[in-house]
Amino acid sequence: KEVTFEGDCELRWTSFDVEESDACVYDYIRVTDGRGASQKYCGPALPPTSMYSGSVTVALHSDEAKEGSGFELEFRCNPPPPTPAPTPLPTPAPPTPVPGADYLTLRVDDGRTFTGERFGFLSDGYTTYPDRTDKEVTFEGDCELRWTSFDVEESDACVYDYIRVTDGRGASQKYCGPALPPTSMYSGSVTVALHSDEAKEGSGFELEFRCNPPPPTPAPTPLPTPAPPTPVPGADYLTLRVDDGRTFTGERFGFLSDGYTTYPDRTDKEVTFEG
Repeated sequence: KEVTFEGDCELRWTSFDVEESDACVYDYIRVTDGRGASQKYCGPALPPTSMYSGSVTVALHSDEAKEGSGFELEFRCNPPPPTPAPTPLPTPAPPTPVPGADYLTLRVDDGRTFTGERFGFLSDGYTTYPDRTDKEVTFEGDCELRWTSFDVEESDACVYDYIRVTDGRGASQKYCGPALPPTSMYSGSVTVALHSDEAKEGSGFELEFRCNPPPPTPAPTPLPTPAPPTPVPGADYLTLRVDDGRTFTGERFGFLSDGYTTYPDRTDKEVTFEG
């Protein structure tokens, strides 16, 4: 049996009778302080009154043979100090606006959102990046990427953990280790992907980006409206309706006169001229 007293405690023994033996090998009382140091007591002599810091554990051991009459002690303990609340991680300062810069809001596939000029696990309060993960984000437009911190597990040819940077033409480069990748410009778009395995990680990475938005997609050019036919004196102009509901007015009829460049395949169309 054992009991632990928490806090700074004084133990004062008022009676003590535990089977006596050399080195207290049969029955004994073991007193263990908060640092793990212990002392065994047995026989009729009172253990000394002692102070213990932090905590103290009193344990009784007895075998199957002779016993004494037992023991009694008084204790006085100051409660341990309260556990301090964990210090919250500092909130990263928002990026300093740069005149003319286009700041983007980026969402990666685990739902976290980054607004401003910085992207990376360090800027989101991580101490290491997650293992067994594949994450990526694509920056649209003409972009400059500048790495401000970088620590990804190092290996030959970056086969375990790595950052892969892929430009808009599909050319890519992998980076790992503690060295900062070079500051680079990318045209059209650039994708930054993190891959990690199940083992050792580094502390992560952080980069700054500035992107000009991609040019707007031009509106499609409308097809020119065909000019109406030139009237011919004395001609009998008819209104013609074909079986898909389109109507033609004038002297001409045919698919070419309806803006087609070729007639459609898999079709059968007809028109009857009355009169």
